[in-house]
Amino acid sequence: MTSYQYLSYVDLYKINNVNLDPFTEVFNDKFYLRYIYKWPHMNIVTKEIDGHISGYIIGKEEGLGADYHGHVTALSIEEDSRRTGKGVDLMNEFEKISRGIHMAKFVDLFVRITNEPAINMYRKLGYVVNEEIVNYYCGNESALDMRKYLDVPAAACVK
Repeated sequence: MTSYQYLSYVDLYKINNVNLDPFTEVFNDKFYLRYIYKWPHMNIVTKEIDGHISGYIIGKEEGLGADYHGHVTALSIEEDSRRTGKGVDLMNEFEKISRGIHMAKFVDLFVRITNEPAINMYRKLGYVVNEEIVNYYCGNESALDMRKYLDVPAAACVK
């Protein structure tokens, strides 16, 4: 059984197995700690019954006015746990938080242009390509900037 919990600083030492994926962008501890401190409710891990972390999503809120949105910085699922719905669950929860708490207009993310399984998953979730960013990643690999516009409650539009 999998549980979903907010990412804590203790978890940083338990995500190495998830970060082994070549498509996963790995950050230093200071980067992760900044996210945990500034946007604690937007960073979630999947924990298995034995306590190991099988995936995570980290993100933040950014932009102003009509450009205010949730941004997925990284989503990664360990290889043995892929195609189990965990990535979809994490994305749905992130969208729910972005829409409900922050009343964001959309969620965006960058994905390696060669990461076809992730691109297909995002498309199934309703994400569309906003633009291609040439040489975004190390090794001169391009990224797709993908977006999904959210249905924001009517009360959120009145300010």
